[in-house]
Amino acid sequence: MTTARTPGYDGALGGEGDTLRCAIVGSGGMAHARATHLSQIGGVDVAYVSSRNAYTGPALARRFTAAFMPDWRDVVTRHDVDAIFVTTHNDSHAAVARTALEAGKHVFVEYPLATCLEDADALVALAARGGKVVCVGHDQAGVGWHLGIKQAAESLGELRAVNGVLATPSRGGGQSVWRNRSLSGPPFMVGIAYVYHLLDLFGPVDWVEGTSTYDGLDQSGYYRTSVSTMTAGFRRGGVAQLLYIRGFAVPRDEQEQAMMFAGGFLSYRGYVSGSRTNEGHLTRVTSAGSQRVEFPTVTLAQSSRANTERFVNRIRAGTPDGTSLAMAREAVAVAMCAEQAAEENRRIQLTPSRAAMEAA
Repeated sequence: MTTARTPGYDGALGGEGDTLRCAIVGSGGMAHARATHLSQIGGVDVAYVSSRNAYTGPALARRFTAAFMPDWRDVVTRHDVDAIFVTTHNDSHAAVARTALEAGKHVFVEYPLATCLEDADALVALAARGGKVVCVGHDQAGVGWHLGIKQAAESLGELRAVNGVLATPSRGGGQSVWRNRSLSGPPFMVGIAYVYHLLDLFGPVDWVEGTSTYDGLDQSGYYRTSVSTMTAGFRRGGVAQLLYIRGFAVPRDEQEQAMMFAGGFLSYRGYVSGSRTNEGHLTRVTSAGSQRVEFPTVTLAQSSRANTERFVNRIRAGTPDGTSLAMAREAVAVAMCAEQAAEENRRIQLTPSRAAMEAA
């Protein structure tokens, strides 16, 4: 369901009659999800859809009674568009978002914010200079298992160490865009939700070490499987060691985390995303014994919807969220440093500008 458009809208939401007019760039799964969320919010209109896909793009536009335009540049610069949702491949996030910000639009971009730190910094600066709301779709930070770990960790004191394993299946094999270093970035950029998860829990990172091994990597950037490791030292203390494997025969995105604190131990095993995100097991061990910890039953789909609504509400209230944007930028820095460390076989020290995010 769509609402009537407001031809004279000047970009300053506030009155009850104002309509927020949004454009979706991209036509994949997240484009459908964000458009569905927006169509269910009062006073919001999915006005345009832009996609280079001549089949899925027009179909998405028809579903939401939106106009279709194949070239995203024609959409993000329109005077009758207030907010842009960037749901394209990772390698084009920064270009679309930057053009939109330069045109004075609010921007919601699926993670990652960008695939290089220079682009991420430029977007943060543009958002601050223009006073625009920029949100990055780190929906995993709102699911039940993440919220449960965050709450349980608060009572256990200083972090000592994290040991984690993240496994992503091949999803049918073939040349997946998610296993292409050129289109999606190196593995920890694809798995940047996990990096963001650690930053949200334990604060900014001072240094990173890493390794990466690719099977079947060709000149166009595609690979069959990858095995990557990242070791990161947090500014507030503690270290994380992560093993990330992609393209192997595992049934779903699965993870294990073992977290040692000054006052106890947390263990989590479960699913990263999908409808089974609340089927994992979180256990706390202290001197009083072992106890299973219940966590909120928030699925990834529910967290995704909440993030879309939060973006709209921030636009209406005129309150950009610099903290979460800084963390999204920090996640890009850490992911890229992990790959640089792997390529150069050395520890990468994050400079003060890279580690500028204040401790949570």
